[in-house]
Amino acid sequence: MFHLGRTGLLPELVKTRYGFHIVAVDRRVPGAPLPFGVAHGVIKQWLSAAVEERALRQYVSVLAGRRMSKASNSARRIRRWFSDPCQSEREPCKT
Repeated sequence: MFHLGRTGLLPELVKTRYGFHIVAVDRRVPGAPLPFGVAHGVIKQWLSAAVEERALRQYVSVLAGRRMSKASNSARRIRRWFSDPCQSEREPCKT
């Protein structure tokens, strides 16, 4: 897309998942390969952050699942009690 080396409007529309876009290139800054030592540090930081974010998401998901299972257990006990109060664990049934 940018291999022509010019600035201004691109001659073609750019299609993304959000639709079509008109792109204007104001300036070009030539890139250069990074030395291995610099690239290694940057990649290591990026991967560490990605792993940490994934672990936190999984942890929150597990906590949310535990919370939901506790709520489900409470709801089950309440339904059981209302369907047959004699099965209550706290008070013996008087029949």
